[in-house]
Amino acid sequence: MPRVAQYWTKRQSEHSQRLGIRGDWANPYLTAAPHVAAKQLEVFADMVDKGYVYRGLKPVHWSLVDETALADHEVDYKMRKDPSIHVRFSLRVDEKGIFGDDAQADRFIPSFGRRLLDNPGQCRGCGRSRNRICRCEHEGNRYLVAAERLGATMARPALPTGTFRNSYTGAQLAGLIFQHPLFDRPSPAVLADYVTVGDGTGVVHTAPGQGKTTFVTGLKYGLPVLQVLTGNGYLTNRPAWSSRD
Repeated sequence: MPRVAQYWTKRQSEHSQRLGIRGDWANPYLTAAPHVAAKQLEVFADMVDKGYVYRGLKPVHWSLVDETALADHEVDYKMRKDPSIHVRFSLRVDEKGIFGDDAQADRFIPSFGRRLLDNPGQCRGCGRSRNRICRCEHEGNRYLVAAERLGATMARPALPTGTFRNSYTGAQLAGLIFQHPLFDRPSPAVLADYVTVGDGTGVVHTAPGQGKTTFVTGLKYGLPVLQVLTGNGYLTNRPAWSSRD
């Protein structure tokens, strides 16, 4: 066992005994003891044999100032107000015919988000399977919006005269593929339970490289993680693509 560990183990034992704490001080449980370490390796080897151990990615809190990882208990949050943004994603693929068969109509899904820096790293649109989604029309354009957010969403861009057509469940939208608003890459529609209809459009843009919940969604659908920020917080024009493999 390392000398530093031996020193502090002895000090802790002496202090505890002086305080009158009862224990088997002559035979302490030490994780650095050879027989304990051997048992840990035995258990780990068994986990490897059963396929529980793999190499992959894990989201962590990161300090842009110190450029180092942070533990959960080192992060504090405070309430603040930030701008939000509505972004239209144009349709690429609609094999289910959700938007109808009018080839002349432009078809979109408006996405809501509060973190503007997520947009370059966005890889997909995200909805909730149980939410009701409406298809509405305005001036030849077709939109998909959560039923509870239809009025508020259409009023935002001054489109109060939209016409309601059909409604679907969020689960029916899975498989639609949209176009990223900034770059030439697809943005498939996926499902996640954290998408609510308390505000926004019922659809959020999802950047797996920018948060734990969205990262888990990316893993669920086997999609890559696009990291657009450098370690000191700058957007890079050479983003890194990664995947679980």
